[in-house]
Amino acid sequence: MPAPDLWKNPGHEPELADMLSDPIVRAVMRRDGLSMLDVLEPALAARAALSEQDATTNFRTAA
Repeated sequence: MPAPDLWKNPGHEPELADMLSDPIVRAVMRRDGLSMLDVLEPALAARAALSEQDATTNFRTAA
């Protein structure tokens, strides 16, 4: 059974991961030439790594 499309509900702010995991969203992005998944996914991973690094630095500074 497919996951419900919660991001399509009015008033629900979608998570980027939810949208990118939706096959319809991915197909439309590719069709419209908007597929930046090769760039976007590594960029998100880099941002997450920086956030972790900042959190670790802030934790050490506070200790």
